[in-house]
Amino acid sequence: MSDKRNNNEDERESLVNKAASLRAIYNESEDKILLGRKISRVLRKLIPGYSANGEIDEAWSYFEHITLPRQQLASDGSGKKEKAPPGANRTWLYPGWTTPQDDLRDFGTGVAIYFETMRGLIVICLIAGCIYFPNFLYYRSEEYAAEGQSHLVGTLRGSLICPDTKWVPCPTCTEEDWADDLGRFARTLPNNLDDSNETFTFVLSNECADFRLREGILHLVVMAFLTVAIFSLGFFQTRRELEYDEELLTASDFSIKVDNPPPDAVDPDEWKEFFSQIDGGEVVYCTVALDNEDLIKALAKRRVLLLKLRHKLKASELKDMAFISVSSEVAQAHPKEYKQLLVLEETCRELLSNEYATTSIFVTFQTEKAQRNVLRNLSVSKIDLSDNNIAALRHPHCAFRGSLVLDVAEAREPTSIRWEDQDETSMHKFIQRVFTSFLTALLMGLGFIAVRSAFRKDVNLAAYVIALLNIAGSHVFKFVNRLEAHPNEGGYQASLYVKLSIFRWMNTAVVTTLVTPFTKTISEGGLIESVHAVLKAEIITLPIVHMCDIMGTIRRHFLAPFAPHQDSMNMYFRGGVQSLGEKYTVR
Repeated sequence: MSDKRNNNEDERESLVNKAASLRAIYNESEDKILLGRKISRVLRKLIPGYSANGEIDEAWSYFEHITLPRQQLASDGSGKKEKAPPGANRTWLYPGWTTPQDDLRDFGTGVAIYFETMRGLIVICLIAGCIYFPNFLYYRSEEYAAEGQSHLVGTLRGSLICPDTKWVPCPTCTEEDWADDLGRFARTLPNNLDDSNETFTFVLSNECADFRLREGILHLVVMAFLTVAIFSLGFFQTRRELEYDEELLTASDFSIKVDNPPPDAVDPDEWKEFFSQIDGGEVVYCTVALDNEDLIKALAKRRVLLLKLRHKLKASELKDMAFISVSSEVAQAHPKEYKQLLVLEETCRELLSNEYATTSIFVTFQTEKAQRNVLRNLSVSKIDLSDNNIAALRHPHCAFRGSLVLDVAEAREPTSIRWEDQDETSMHKFIQRVFTSFLTALLMGLGFIAVRSAFRKDVNLAAYVIALLNIAGSHVFKFVNRLEAHPNEGGYQASLYVKLSIFRWMNTAVVTTLVTPFTKTISEGGLIESVHAVLKAEIITLPIVHMCDIMGTIRRHFLAPFAPHQDSMNMYFRGGVQSLGEKYTVR
């Protein structure tokens, strides 16, 4: 027992020394480490068994220097900053509030364009607010409402809400006409002093000033400005994307994709020889994508299962498990996972024995000029492509195998290609889109029911129900979107953006308008206050949820410290996945 305790103490001391050496390697000072690491040090002192099987400081070093992006001085001695490779020394984290726009290009063109778009929208909204300011002053004055809007809360002052109301006779009004808003309808009791039994009908009328031409013109001016500004912003986005693409050479600038290869053209050497004889294009790499989605998914599941098994092992068992095999001791300790692994491996063997048809070809050339020459020589119209019109080609030898006009285009970035979706047919994609559209409509219907029920109880409750639905919707629609095949990440993000935009637009705008009676459009407690409550909930709820990173905090502070070994502990210190398709819908 004493020997075991001494071994544990020695192992613990070794881990502490290793963490200290990592801090020395990375030149970490106390004033530069994250607040989360300081909190974990406090928790380690307070909670028994906290970080007992590994060193939590080492895991935080892994998080700060491997997971999180960092900057370093450029190696050319120019003094400029550049993105540092994971684990590099003499680096620092990107500032959360002061990172320049140019540095955001380190994360890709899409991220840089996103933040430029946000800045553009801020400026557009600010200018629109300044144009609208005279209307704002008028609506909060006694000229619009005799009693003024001083009793309204915060930003509701200056809105179209009319606090001046008056009961007026309406002999022709019926209860059915006001069924949606019976609070504005009243009828006197019969007069028992005579035999007429006559009743009088009254309705609650808004007594604010009539809408003037000046305010209407300003509304139209703001709408026209917003329309022109949004279209101009879209044009600016396209231009900036081209500028970024021209400034940065990437693999797509040297590569092409063939979308209609013969099913039996599986030999990369054949493709290399074909493209090499077109204007002397020197082929560097040739990738043949096969119709083997099931095989790729099975291999991916096997890899995930091995990682999960490794995640469960104790430190003493870790050395007995290679990434490509499992020892008998590990198999006996974890029989359930081992059986699953055997089934997957048998599936992989069966799938590996099959022959697969070619679905697409990716070719990378030595120079950008060679890529342009190939695109120029092989490009034909859509009609000629569908008719396989060889005569439309510049040279007869540009036809593959002398009989096929190839459908070629510049390839996407390698990291954006979704390899498991390269083999889907157009009909299969169409069926997937129909099914996911049905699911989207179903989810919107359920959201409508939930929001309408909340509005009937309380406006503020409905606002937070909408905010929560918008948060949950992003996760639900990510699952729905996985049911669709997209050859590249751009198409996947665009599809997610469309679904989320429609869902959130329905919840925030359409449902709010439909469940609010027309007579309550400018009344207190009506449509304007409903929209105001929704926007306030969105402004407060979404940023707080994103900044808190609830699941990430739980993983790093409460799951990682109790992991069975250091590698498993480090696995909890992963960054969150950000989706531009989702980001564009919540801003």
